[in-house]
Amino acid sequence: MWVKLSDVQPADLGRRSASAPHDPESEPDPLPSWRSAAKAAARAGLVLQPGRRLIAGRHVVAGDVIFEFLHLIWRPVPDAFTVAYPGGRQFFDPLLAQVGYSPYPNGRVSTRLMALVARHEIQPGEVITREAGSSEEAH
Repeated sequence: MWVKLSDVQPADLGRRSASAPHDPESEPDPLPSWRSAAKAAARAGLVLQPGRRLIAGRHVVAGDVIFEFLHLIWRPVPDAFTVAYPGGRQFFDPLLAQVGYSPYPNGRVSTRLMALVARHEIQPGEVITREAGSSEEAH
């Protein structure tokens, strides 16, 4: 199910169900294409290259939002592209799925902000990375 972050209220996050009925007439395709992720990257001032490489197209200060998760899909079980949400649920964002993993990531997932946030300063041209399978609820 696609959910725009601007349409989500904090109280909604606990009530949304992975088994909620899907109305194909009212929602976009739940399996986003690489092209839609590239468009989302461009809106965030980023560049998506083939092979899951998201490149900073702008300077990002430590603590700033790199991009918000605007096309959430709630999934009932974890997989390689989902992030754990408090309460045991999992979510998928097509742009976040394009972020590579690193033992020294420059981004972190914030479930409070529902965004990828810069751990430290990121220069234009730098590859955006995150820690595998992690989320930081307190940030």
